[in-house]
Amino acid sequence: MLATSPELYDASYTAWGPVEWMPPETLLGLGAALGARGWTTTDVAAVLGGNFRRVALESWEAQT
Repeated sequence: MLATSPELYDASYTAWGPVEWMPPETLLGLGAALGARGWTTTDVAAVLGGNFRRVALESWEAQT
């Protein structure tokens, strides 16, 4: 989306250079790679969506 519609994004997205997107399968090994570098399971979970989940649970109304 950034490559095809750069006007939709703030300049901060490219302040340190072009944004390079990874294919989704690249993320499959991210948790193991972070763990091998000493990251805790809790920190890895936060990076891989835990923070989004926490905020969603705290701010969205429960669906019944």
